[in-house]
Amino acid sequence: MDRVCFEDRCEEVLLPSVFAIDQGCNDHGKDDERSKSEFQCNRIYGTHDTSCLLNSGSGCDSSGATRPHDITMKAINMRTENNMSLLQEKILAILAPLQLTALATITAEGTPWVRYVMTTGSPDLTIRCATIAQARKVAQINARPEVHLTMGVTSPAAMKPYLQIQGRARFSTEAHERHAFWNGMLSAYFSGPDDPNYGVVIVTPYRIELCTTGPAPPEVWTAE
Repeated sequence: MDRVCFEDRCEEVLLPSVFAIDQGCNDHGKDDERSKSEFQCNRIYGTHDTSCLLNSGSGCDSSGATRPHDITMKAINMRTENNMSLLQEKILAILAPLQLTALATITAEGTPWVRYVMTTGSPDLTIRCATIAQARKVAQINARPEVHLTMGVTSPAAMKPYLQIQGRARFSTEAHERHAFWNGMLSAYFSGPDDPNYGVVIVTPYRIELCTTGPAPPEVWTAE
């Protein structure tokens, strides 16, 4: 936990792990545009914006190392600018990284259908995953956009806080969405970001439960 003071108060803040990403500098002390950090930024924030965290160019010293203080300050500034609550911040820490997630949709018969997908989340808590345009989930989402996701734990041997998410999904083939979400791992399935078989599922949550493994009730976030 980090103690962070704002204009009129101090809080014990759990800075999201997404801010502690691998250093994004090359051996000349400059941000490496092809670094893993940029990949993480693009996956987390769904953008190639040069202001994205370490890509701003102010997080490196002359040796090419990332200054932890700069990362912390950028995280704090981002939290303040987005007016992010402490609960939202804890949710984002779980939701943002690329991870295996269970996504449930509703079939034409009205029954649930669950599959694993690889998701990332953005600061507004929107969740995205890539999909083949002809997948069953696309037809199911187009017919009934209500979905449910569970994420945060992938092994019973490493139980930790996790999320139960209710939201509404849509399937997008918009060029800016496909290009922003594209990464090299998808090249095993698609010819490129303009492949007509490639699209992005975008989930807008309206209720998120932050659950723990103990008897305590979940913390609940709801969209305004």
